[in-house]
Amino acid sequence: MSEFTVNEMASMSDRLAVLENFISGLDKDELAGAAENSGHSDLLFLLICAFDIFLMQAGFALLEVGTVQAKNAKSILFKNTLDMAISMILWWCVGFGLAGGGASGQTGRDFFHIKDENTVSFIHSYVFAGTTATIVSGGVAERMNFTAYLLFSVVMVGLVYPLLAFWGWSSDGFLAQLGYKDFAGSGLIHLCGGLAALIGAKLVGPRFGRLKEENGTIQVIDLKGHSPVLSNFGTFVLLFGWLSFNGSSVLAGGTEDLILASRAISNTLLSIAGAALTSYFDDCRPRPDGRPSTHDLAALNNAMLAGAVGITAGCAFVQGWAALIIGVASYFVYKHASRLTVAFKIDDPLEAFSVHGACGLWGVLAVGLFAYPGLTDGTRSSTGLLLGGNGRQLGIQLLGAAVVIVWTGSVAFLAFKALDMLPGCQLRADKDAELLGLDFAYHDGFAYPDLNKDSVVIFNEVKAAERRARARTAGLKPQTKEVKVRSIGMHSGRKGKDSSRGEDSYSTQNSTSYSTNYSAGSPKPARFESKLGAVAPSPTNAGEEGAETAPSYMVPGDRGEPAATTPATAFIKVKSATQREEMKDVDGLDNV
Repeated sequence: MSEFTVNEMASMSDRLAVLENFISGLDKDELAGAAENSGHSDLLFLLICAFDIFLMQAGFALLEVGTVQAKNAKSILFKNTLDMAISMILWWCVGFGLAGGGASGQTGRDFFHIKDENTVSFIHSYVFAGTTATIVSGGVAERMNFTAYLLFSVVMVGLVYPLLAFWGWSSDGFLAQLGYKDFAGSGLIHLCGGLAALIGAKLVGPRFGRLKEENGTIQVIDLKGHSPVLSNFGTFVLLFGWLSFNGSSVLAGGTEDLILASRAISNTLLSIAGAALTSYFDDCRPRPDGRPSTHDLAALNNAMLAGAVGITAGCAFVQGWAALIIGVASYFVYKHASRLTVAFKIDDPLEAFSVHGACGLWGVLAVGLFAYPGLTDGTRSSTGLLLGGNGRQLGIQLLGAAVVIVWTGSVAFLAFKALDMLPGCQLRADKDAELLGLDFAYHDGFAYPDLNKDSVVIFNEVKAAERRARARTAGLKPQTKEVKVRSIGMHSGRKGKDSSRGEDSYSTQNSTSYSTNYSAGSPKPARFESKLGAVAPSPTNAGEEGAETAPSYMVPGDRGEPAATTPATAFIKVKSATQREEMKDVDGLDNV
């Protein structure tokens, strides 16, 4: 040990004196204020990001409403709006407390009453929980019973997701203690929501006309969305919120935390770009039949979302080049998962499982392959297998994915089955309501007025075709009967005897005549029992020819003639056996 000289000792004494004077001159109140301001910046950062993520609800609504048929636009918007509301109530009641520290760093467990120190954590974690529930909506769009869907959202937000968040993100959760890494929720959110959507889509069944099987080959009838513009705009709203979704998962707003958040955001953008360009180049390939290639905007939208889902788990643990590879691979995962879904006769209108479920699983596993040692704890156990790791991290990621699949799959399946057995909560919406449009049946008419006449015509044509098919199956000859329908709003008319036929008839200025096919011995459909009657377009006023409003249900009178109309939201239930037999004379009414 070297000895200090007298000069060196004096120099050190001077330096200590200077340091002591500096420390004594500091204002303790200012130091405390600086620490408090640092805490305030953390809270402000989380709040701003939570506002951005909340906007993703609008993105989901726009994407979904543009992807479905126009006749169900109101239904989709209504469902997504109430989904947000019910998620808030359930998260406040039980979800936040069950999630514990997995809910954006909550301290303790708050049920019903949220402590002041946990308020920001509550808001931030709520928007994550709402996203999980909304993913399911896309898989069951256009044909699921609204009440059953809302009750299933209760299960997702009140039970399924909170426990996953606790297991994977809380310091007390067993997955987190094992070293499971899912930075922003590829598995805990997207795999969870996507798998529930897949199970729901399978149990509810495909939309009418979506899948057709001939000679063992499945033909997919493309039910195109009515507005690619809304779908694309909704996609970008989602991606805007996604940047805060991934970036805010650092749960702090200090300088080093913001650097980590910036890395997560840049990796997210790289993955999205990689998936989008891969989709484009894949579309550029010539078709097998020699036709020129075309570019599918819906596939491009889903490719970008797939890239975002794939990088969500590892956005803070991988380097930029790995994020680009993850995005490219995410597109192919989405593409082949979509084909498998169709092969198993599952109709997923928004491809919720392919985008969120399959790519969420890939994102979880990608951490075990590409985790960079400089962005984890530096050990081989936490390093990706392709970067020199020993495979332990990949094994932990596999275990975490298995837990999500088993827990979500079992609870979702049991919940759907239980709801289907409850009176009034059957999973499938009424058959005729689905054919005519859920907007017409449940939401006071269509979102687009131009749909009124066309939808009614198509509906009546479908019902006539069904009756003719049943008649041929039963070996009966379809018959034709002319039915005169009095228009809505007509309070005056001349009723009298038709001398040539000896039966009552209506004669009004705006009467509409329909020729329909029927068979008196036609059996009822085995699966669905309709509550809707036949429908007909009608003028708004007796004196305004051509002016039309939403169709109304027509109820036959005592002798088979139309006697009254009811608003579009009403359901007609005919209990009289005589009335039921008379209604069979009008095409489309035997299902009442």
